[in-house]
Amino acid sequence: MRRLGSELTTVATDNIPFTPETLAARWQCSAQHIRDLINRKKLRCFRVGRLYRIPYDAVIDIENGEAAEVAKPTNPPDVRVVSVPQTL
Repeated sequence: MRRLGSELTTVATDNIPFTPETLAARWQCSAQHIRDLINRKKLRCFRVGRLYRIPYDAVIDIENGEAAEVAKPTNPPDVRVVSVPQTL
């Protein structure tokens, strides 16, 4: 509990977002593995400046096996390889 003015308030910790480091400690893996999951769109996150934050509900979804890939494209873009002539 935290005292604000003359009243006591309870600070809810259930919905505080994780950092890659705190989630890595919870899952017993490296923080780099967490960042890799984020980069591969396997773990939902948001950014605060340059910092990653992982929402509590995203962690619970994965732990319960309910998470799907994040940002899965509906129609993948048509990719073509084109050769570009080099000029010297």
